[in-house]
Amino acid sequence: MKMSALACRLVTATIAATLLMMAQPGFGEGVKYKPISVKTPDGLTISAQEWGNPAGPEILFIHGFSQSHLSWMRQVEGDLAKEFHIVTYDLRGHGNSDKPLDPARYRDSKAWGDEVQAVIDAAGLKRPVLVGWSYAGRVISDYLATHGAGQIRGHQLRRCVDQGRSCADRRQPEEPAPDDVGGSHDQHFSDRGISCMAASPNSPAPTTTRPCWRST
Repeated sequence: MKMSALACRLVTATIAATLLMMAQPGFGEGVKYKPISVKTPDGLTISAQEWGNPAGPEILFIHGFSQSHLSWMRQVEGDLAKEFHIVTYDLRGHGNSDKPLDPARYRDSKAWGDEVQAVIDAAGLKRPVLVGWSYAGRVISDYLATHGAGQIRGHQLRRCVDQGRSCADRRQPEEPAPDDVGGSHDQHFSDRGISCMAASPNSPAPTTTRPCWRST
């Protein structure tokens, strides 16, 4: 299957970002985490990781499109992990999680919401704060629409997109979950795009964002 020029550039940029990140001093050294294997209701295996203080307040970090849990290395390696119980994971089609080639597996909003719930359940999280970067705004919206806000303490969206406009820091659990956060999954997952992601390694793009939230 031929890949578009844009898709090929995405793969090249992803590989370059990975190599650059791995070349940084101290990358991954001494960072301890507990791997968590998650099975979604629609049969996918999701790679998740548990970090930090098991007795601390819970945070579930969700990365953006064409990224992975490595986006959050600065959080899990820093002082945040001394205080908080942190869980990260790779979205379906990303990182070390399953990458089905059928585009239909990415177009069901309920499946994305169920995936978040499956991670929460597998990690044993009681009432986490959801922190989403970029495309994760769409995923968190799907979670709220499917499961509601009763099982989370709050959520924080960073650099997400709502119909082309920034919606960073915009919503909390008591507010309604719009249907248009981040556009439709159809706009992001095509046959060519899925093929590129299936061939791509983890892509770290660290953010220095420190999460904040309003409790409910």
